[in-house]
Amino acid sequence: MSIGGWLYPSEGKIEHTLTIDEIIGEQPTIIVYGHSLYAGTSRYGSYSQKDIKEGEWAGTQIYVGQSSSKVYQVENTNYWVISANASSAYLGGDIQTASGQTNPFLTNKKASPYPSIQDYHSGIIMTEPSSTTWVPVPEDQRVPWDNKIRGQYITEYINTYGDPGWNWADYDIHHIKPREYGGNNTFSNLMPLIRSTHQQIVNPWWINY
Repeated sequence: MSIGGWLYPSEGKIEHTLTIDEIIGEQPTIIVYGHSLYAGTSRYGSYSQKDIKEGEWAGTQIYVGQSSSKVYQVENTNYWVISANASSAYLGGDIQTASGQTNPFLTNKKASPYPSIQDYHSGIIMTEPSSTTWVPVPEDQRVPWDNKIRGQYITEYINTYGDPGWNWADYDIHHIKPREYGGNNTFSNLMPLIRSTHQQIVNPWWINY
């Protein structure tokens, strides 16, 4: 059986699914199953159950491609895990069980996945936030950012990784942990992004953090 999940950012929903992807050997007489959606505030922290669906298939309901699904309305930014288990019963009384889960995945409160972005010149990967519970910092307490600081970063980037030959006017300098949430101007917290990517993909994700 396979466990899956589908994201619907336009509706702010996650669908969790369980599907029969193969039947090996004898056909089961009945399958009792359950699949759940769990949420956590950090990738490696604890997770709590947010949604569950349980049921059974019997007789002609058991075939490759049969699936169960349920849709959950997302309200908060979270790391998510989908888990499932199934018990298959056979003639003669044999029972086989199976279980599994997905790797954690991060969405904002609109169920939009965290963007996967890498600067291939430097190898820098835009890392995920360590927590989904950061709170905004008042504007007067945020680190400053201006063209002078931007220029200093660009100089350090070129000195560190070599000159990529870009037109830097086409790039924004992104704070991986945004200034709005307490991010600083350290070199490791900054990365260059094409302006369209920054403004049309990354910023909208954080607007709905």
